[in-house]
Amino acid sequence: MPRKAKTEEIPAPKKIGRPKLAEHVAKAKIVPVRFAADELERMARKADAKGLNISQWIRSVVNAAAR
Repeated sequence: MPRKAKTEEIPAPKKIGRPKLAEHVAKAKIVPVRFAADELERMARKADAKGLNISQWIRSVVNAAAR
């Protein structure tokens, strides 16, 4: 006896990951930068002392220097 094809639609899989941020909240560009291990460790200590993650600390230092 031949099998009948299923007529049910398979739902699309749910997207994995963080939802997209609104345009006014999201940052515009990502700038890849490489640091030596000792530089990164110094930055991590400075960031931790300020209660920031490394990205936040680097952003704050660069913004202050650019003013």
